[in-house]
Amino acid sequence: MNDSEYGFLFKPNGNEEQGPSNSGEEIFSDDTIAQALARELGQNSLDAIAKDDAWPVTMVFELHRMKVEDIPDVNNLRRHLRAALGRYPDSPRLQEAVKTLDGECIDVLRVGDYGTKGLSGSESIADSGSVLTALTRGSGVSVGKTDAGGSFGIGKSVGILSSLVRTEFWTTRTPDSDETVFAGCTQLTTHQVPGSDDPRQLLGPMGTYTLLSDMQDYRYLRDPAPLGPFSQRTEPGTDVYIIGYSAAGDDPRLEQIRDAMIDNFMAAIMRGHLVVDGVTDKGRGWHLDSGSLKRVIDSIPDPERRTVMQAFHNALLQPPVVRNDSRLGEMKLYINIDDSLPRKLNTIVMRKPLMKVRAYTNTSITAKYAAVLECSSPQGNRILRGMEPVRHDDWQAARDKQNGKAVLRSIKKFILEELRKRVRRELGDEITIKGLNTLLPSELQIDGNPDRHGVRASNGPGSERESASLQGRETTPEPVANTGGKSVNITLTKPAVTDEDGSPASTGR
Repeated sequence: MNDSEYGFLFKPNGNEEQGPSNSGEEIFSDDTIAQALARELGQNSLDAIAKDDAWPVTMVFELHRMKVEDIPDVNNLRRHLRAALGRYPDSPRLQEAVKTLDGECIDVLRVGDYGTKGLSGSESIADSGSVLTALTRGSGVSVGKTDAGGSFGIGKSVGILSSLVRTEFWTTRTPDSDETVFAGCTQLTTHQVPGSDDPRQLLGPMGTYTLLSDMQDYRYLRDPAPLGPFSQRTEPGTDVYIIGYSAAGDDPRLEQIRDAMIDNFMAAIMRGHLVVDGVTDKGRGWHLDSGSLKRVIDSIPDPERRTVMQAFHNALLQPPVVRNDSRLGEMKLYINIDDSLPRKLNTIVMRKPLMKVRAYTNTSITAKYAAVLECSSPQGNRILRGMEPVRHDDWQAARDKQNGKAVLRSIKKFILEELRKRVRRELGDEITIKGLNTLLPSELQIDGNPDRHGVRASNGPGSERESASLQGRETTPEPVANTGGKSVNITLTKPAVTDEDGSPASTGR
């Protein structure tokens, strides 16, 4: 797809110099590319549902190789990239970008959503409330997303950071329109006008794909031809095209994207709010919906990741504990107590978009469990959203002076109290016998560690006799009464081991 009237427009830089680094890098520095894309684009799609409760929203992640020459305005993009590299010749990222555009083919990731309302508004400078402008030219803008998940400008940033050539395109269509809008953006550096010898002729870092003959306003292309091997947008929704998807080599089947969607949106998928497909050059690779989710989780080859996902999936299948809070409204807590888990998995918390925000740890709970807290009431969702940073990965009391501390206190108290009740009901109280390990024979070890006294019993075929490390043949189980969760101090009245002459050992036992 190429139209000579449209291309990347860079405007004079003004007084600010921007180098190869991008502020968005710090925002997503702790995330993998797959995690950042899944969270940001997933919440944007869920927020854009066409009508309230008209679920599901469908997302398609589609990865294809396409010819570099099929990139719109690619020759002009090359010129500006080389100019940026000329100003910052030591930048590995710019070097990689120029090299990528000099190749024959490039990996492009399309992320499309359906059952959504597309990007409303126009691209005009005069339309200050335009969602289309917020995404394509905004930075950290949240137009029309007061109670929703994320910021359109942040979603744009993660796409740019995932592109080897710092470029992405969009196609979008609204339900009340019969035309599709095509937009594009590239985020480079402050650079000299290509071909100019005047170092004072500097252009800003952002290039916007628009009608080049209109220097007074922005005018995006309508009803474009298909981009490379991808299909045209003919129904409401939005497509994001990441040019030179940087994780394509490490994740050719988009399985990292799949796992990130499960990790962050498991509840939304389970409830039928979200359906996700993965498509590559080899065809449709995977499908996530409420019916297939468990099967997909059970087939994940990484045992650690599989076990964690299964634990939280099982938690969401449990009847929730419900509590009404004066500020947050209804809260629900789903608890899965499972002693077979490799460790304690803590409590994931989320609000109305049903996206994982973070996990809370309760150090006083020693049982192994996975739990999920949900607050989806309108008032609770509004308060909690206001307590989130731009990454939406925490609830910070300092962001809400009026409610913050009280809200977090209520949430943590609810989680702790209900976890204690459930552990006591399912496992009983624990008894800690202080100093017991010092009284066991020192030559016996736990897990092969000579510094830890005591022994762990192991199962075997058994006999009528028992040893210190092998339990005997099972007989009829005998009930054991639990006396309560108290620590018990013990006193040694008879030595555990005697000397060879039969006299009591004086020390060490």
